[in-house]
Amino acid sequence: MPGLVLRIARVVAFALFGVSLVFHWLHVPVGVQPKSHGAYSTIFEEPPSTVPFKLLVVVVLVLAWWLGRRFKRKGSVSWATPMTVAGSISLLGIGIVYPALTMQRCAEVSAHAGWLQQQNFSLIVSVGDSFLGQEYFYEPGQPEVQVNEALPRSFQTMPTPSVLSLTDLHLTKLQHMFIWLGLSPGFCQFVTWGWFSGVIGSLLLVICFMPLKGNQRSSPGDRRSLYRLVGVFVFTGFAVCLVGLLPIMMAAQELTRAESSANNGKYSESIRHLDLAEKWVPVLSYHTDLLRDEAYRGALRLAIKDFNSGLIGRAAAVLEHLTAIDPSSVKADYAMQLVHLREFRKTQLEQDVAKFETIYECFESPEKSPLVAAAHRRLADLEFDYHDLPKIGDEMRAAVTPLTQ
Repeated sequence: MPGLVLRIARVVAFALFGVSLVFHWLHVPVGVQPKSHGAYSTIFEEPPSTVPFKLLVVVVLVLAWWLGRRFKRKGSVSWATPMTVAGSISLLGIGIVYPALTMQRCAEVSAHAGWLQQQNFSLIVSVGDSFLGQEYFYEPGQPEVQVNEALPRSFQTMPTPSVLSLTDLHLTKLQHMFIWLGLSPGFCQFVTWGWFSGVIGSLLLVICFMPLKGNQRSSPGDRRSLYRLVGVFVFTGFAVCLVGLLPIMMAAQELTRAESSANNGKYSESIRHLDLAEKWVPVLSYHTDLLRDEAYRGALRLAIKDFNSGLIGRAAAVLEHLTAIDPSSVKADYAMQLVHLREFRKTQLEQDVAKFETIYECFESPEKSPLVAAAHRRLADLEFDYHDLPKIGDEMRAAVTPLTQ
């Protein structure tokens, strides 16, 4: 019976690797494109690091299989040993190296994922729109409050590096260390089952090929060997994490030098250090508190202020331009919905809600259902004003269904 369980576990492990190779690992929505009947489909972007890591997994598994067969013929080492090592390498690579490398160096995808997550947070946070932005009284079409400006004053994909050496790594910075290693809210929001399948498959491969005492495999099965293997894996994982944090430390040193040079009036030298920090961690180029102005986010804030001040026409013009630049911006789409609701533009509001729902289908956030339901409720109220009774029922059902899923 134990042998049968092991065989099944190995089949499942390789099946999970197959799923991991077929499906995407990190899928970030960057736009929408129209389909038939007023529907929209999402345009995704995947980080360029995914394909090399998939190829690495294939190479590691094939090499382990070849070495296992070779060792089995010679009888020198158990054929399970290469598979255990391959699973460990895959687990460290997929679970630690891939998120760190992707979120630190694939700057465009990483920054866009972080920007979408911050917009989502501004809608679901306790001071955000879903809590305070009840747009109606009980009678349709009567606006009560405006768009809440809960966006941060500056944008950061990850916390600004602040560890200069290993001695600065404390438990108080554990949350920041996880984010620096790539496990940020943006990554967790858009990571897919392809990545999870790779992690689970790697872990299962290690477990089902690990030399356990008393099994019937051609391996020592010694308990000390098992402890030694676990110890080596833990030590290697710790070392890989430190290597992943090395660019963060180097960037922190350059940022410290840049700040010191700026305080001493050496601005050209400060810029040079900022450029070096960006080379160590390219995603820092998207941090608006450090390295560049935030034209888009500034325009969005101004449009929200115009809307809240009653300058609906001026806000509408800016928001239309912003949604054309970045169709995946859920905050701009949310504000655009309220603009079209105020202006009683039914067709445009239907398009806004369709885009809003399409983008939010890509989010893993459990709080997205109330946001989508509220969007359909807005549309239902406008359908009531247009006396479009069949669509009122459809929108009200859509407003209730997400809450019960």
